[in-house]
Amino acid sequence: MTLPRFAFSNLIAAAFTLLVLFTGGTPAPAQTFTTLSSFDGYDGYSSAGALIQATDGNFYGMTFYGSHDGMGNIYKTTPEGVVTNLYDLDVYIGMNPVGALVQATNGKFYGTTSLDGGGYGTVFSFTLGRTFTTLHVFEESDGDEPVGPMVQASNGNLYGITVLNGPNGDGTVFEMTPSGTLTTLYAFNNSGLSIPVEGLMQGNRWELFTE
Repeated sequence: MTLPRFAFSNLIAAAFTLLVLFTGGTPAPAQTFTTLSSFDGYDGYSSAGALIQATDGNFYGMTFYGSHDGMGNIYKTTPEGVVTNLYDLDVYIGMNPVGALVQATNGKFYGTTSLDGGGYGTVFSFTLGRTFTTLHVFEESDGDEPVGPMVQASNGNLYGITVLNGPNGDGTVFEMTPSGTLTTLYAFNNSGLSIPVEGLMQGNRWELFTE
């Protein structure tokens, strides 16, 4: 059975609004939403992953569409809502990221793009100084369309998932060293464990979980 590719193109192509929810204690009788900034398309739109707060105090994220090439970008926002487009993604280095970034203990950001890069998506690193490095380009044999945020485990390596292809055609769990060596750890199959759509988390006994 040939599975259809994920319909990421059906994500709502509309300006994504950053919202901050402040609660005033426990219990919170009232909640206030504050619009900090709105994307206009040129600085990206349709963000599919969560923001993360980095060691510099600012928040970092990615958009699926928009920016100069229309294929997504990496951006920064201050706590006050000043958004800066840091890096434009494209067909050559990878495009249309789905998951969030993760800042590793070495200070670098790591992330994935769901498509292209000359293959089936990529793993990349990105520094606060805006240096972008493609670490791995997926092929059919090791997975297709990485989604969800990667997680850095207690051994220092990063772990993530792909939703298609790999040895059984139904996605994989992979391990990535901070320097960029990728190992396929597990291949999902259509006997009940297929098409993972979220990232991994590490439990208190070291196991990695997804859904």
